[in-house]
Amino acid sequence: MRSIEETPEKRPKSKTGNKPGRPQIDESLSETIIRIRKETGWGYTKIIQAMLRLGHTVSRQTVKNVLVEAGLGPQPQDHPDTCSDFLKRDADTLWQCDFACKRKWTLTGMVDLYFLVFIHVGTRRIWVSPCTANPNADWTTQQACNFQMRLQEEILPREIVQRDQDTKYGAPFDEVFRSTGCKIKKTCPRSPNLQAFVERVIQTLKHEVLNAFCVISERHLDHILHVAQDWYNHRRGHTERDHLPPVRDGGEPPAVDLAKHRLECYSELGGHLKSYRRAA
Repeated sequence: MRSIEETPEKRPKSKTGNKPGRPQIDESLSETIIRIRKETGWGYTKIIQAMLRLGHTVSRQTVKNVLVEAGLGPQPQDHPDTCSDFLKRDADTLWQCDFACKRKWTLTGMVDLYFLVFIHVGTRRIWVSPCTANPNADWTTQQACNFQMRLQEEILPREIVQRDQDTKYGAPFDEVFRSTGCKIKKTCPRSPNLQAFVERVIQTLKHEVLNAFCVISERHLDHILHVAQDWYNHRRGHTERDHLPPVRDGGEPPAVDLAKHRLECYSELGGHLKSYRRAA
């Protein structure tokens, strides 16, 4: 009997034309994932959670693929909350502090004298401590107390004190501020750019004041620093303060009629610092 070979049935071709493998993610989902990352700087997990709240389930691998293809990478380097944003947001209650140094001339050689400089980021107002040749924990704690007393006397705002990782501060220094509800913000090691405001003040004090003097004692330097602090706060113009001093009565200063009134040159520190005002 003749055998009849059964021919296999041909499977019908897919009408949709789907290719093997994972289907492509919808373009709108990709755009949403990228937008969330750019606006928040969130990692994969938070982005997945945000998409779930929008009613879309995406895998971790999908989020990663979308971000890598967009050039954002697995670790975001474009976090919107930058140091600049932090400074602008907290400028009204933020103080920065740092150590500065000036050498003293002695019969046995040069001795480094240290002092602390504080600056209020919002108004650019500064406070300078007395100097010492031995900036130990007791000295820094005492300067923190003196600074707090000055703030209370003048009712100046303070919520955050930003400092670097210098070991001369010590735990008691931080505790003085924390005891009044103030937060300590430590910068990353070897990041002087994060302390740009106080670094610039120290540069100004050195270039415009201290470099003109040979210091011979702690008392001598304390006098120079005291005058320099008052000059910086009340008589030196500042670019970020509309070219006026950090401390002022408010508003634009009254115009002086130069044709009617005589000007007086007010000099300090032996004539090194000069400013002008209407003669009494």
